[in-house]
Amino acid sequence: MKEFHNAPMPPRPRLQMTRFPCDMCSKTFVRKASMPEHVELVHFSDKTSCPYECETKIDSEAVWVTHLESCESPKITANSECVCQFCPGVFRNTLLRIDHHLREHGEKSYSCCVCKGMFTLPNLLQKHNCRY
Repeated sequence: MKEFHNAPMPPRPRLQMTRFPCDMCSKTFVRKASMPEHVELVHFSDKTSCPYECETKIDSEAVWVTHLESCESPKITANSECVCQFCPGVFRNTLLRIDHHLREHGEKSYSCCVCKGMFTLPNLLQKHNCRY
């Protein structure tokens, strides 16, 4: 327009991208599928504290799972449901779904041959930082 008609170009409208936030940190994602991957790689391995910032003392993995099942943090939305893709299980947050997947559907998980870490997706196995 400007080149041929000597007229100013109208401003282009900016597209608003929907961002999907992580419940446990300030990170946001363009794709909704990226959030569970982030949760598994970043938040799932720390089982010493509540990822939703409760003051609860956690001294074992069993206590961590039990706490997540009953955590009353406002960061856990009441309508959040995470469905298992292999069985009818429904969980109140992504961490419990990941824990269920690795415990109950281990044959459908991916294991690191070096550190023996378990992951729900093959790309998470490739992305993890093996410590050995």
